[in-house]
Amino acid sequence: MTAPYFSRDALDSRSFVLGTAQIGSAYGINNSWGKPSLADAFTMLAKAHDNGITELDTAEAYGESETVIGEFSRKYPEKQFRIDTKLSHFAVEAGATRDISAAIEKKLIDTSDRLGNQPISIYYLHSFALCKDRNLMDALDRLRRGGLFESLGVSVYEPTELAYILREEKGRVNAVQIPFNCFNASQWLDSGLLSQCEEANVQLLARSVYVQGMVFKDADDPFVEKLGISRAVKKFAAICEAYSVTRSKLALDFVRQTKGISKILLGAETVSQIEEDVSLFQASGIWDKSSYDSFVQMGKGIPQRALDPRTWS
Repeated sequence: MTAPYFSRDALDSRSFVLGTAQIGSAYGINNSWGKPSLADAFTMLAKAHDNGITELDTAEAYGESETVIGEFSRKYPEKQFRIDTKLSHFAVEAGATRDISAAIEKKLIDTSDRLGNQPISIYYLHSFALCKDRNLMDALDRLRRGGLFESLGVSVYEPTELAYILREEKGRVNAVQIPFNCFNASQWLDSGLLSQCEEANVQLLARSVYVQGMVFKDADDPFVEKLGISRAVKKFAAICEAYSVTRSKLALDFVRQTKGISKILLGAETVSQIEEDVSLFQASGIWDKSSYDSFVQMGKGIPQRALDPRTWS
């Protein structure tokens, strides 16, 4: 199933969405810097804007991320972004009315206030389980049509979840985030869902391109060994050496050269990381069809639970 998805043409730099979990909290398994100061966060956002990044991804669950973005927007009104954020938690009291539009509307107004009263481009459900709540989905659809946000999205982990959205929420959900990388690509490519998203006009955003930092670890790292993916990490490192490229370039180019991915979401903890990723987006892709397909096949032997951060202790 890989052949229809391989492309020699790299996506342009405007397909780079900057994830901002790192500016609101100490995020990531390789994070040795902790949460950046407000001044450092501002420098990172300014650097991103100056390098052509036009879209930010955040969430109410990302610590102070929304607030930092809002303060940056107020201080630098000339440096504006499209902003995507997420509804991470929502619950109603037992026996309460299921007309929840007013409660969600208040959440959106509060979110917009934190973001500096900027419009919300994509409003994601942070958990797939939330989209099973029909009353919630109906309320969000009404609010979207009312102009409180531009598009409705869902963040998923598994192909079965994406299939549900394409089947049950066609026409209402316009964007979906999936974890997609060179270690787990086979499950997504074999499902045929990338083509279905294109046909349904659903934007597909790839996250976890670096498997939350796993690709930078060594094969004998205790955490890698515990997850049982040492063989894959060793092969990945060997390919990097053969191509004389960094691990970040190999991992990113794999996703960039996959058809059906609309945008790629990358987080950063430092200005230098943003600069590196911008440079990678502007360079030519390195994968050829043969190596691309062989790596997809190798990924079929990796237990997918090993690549799911929800299972990591």
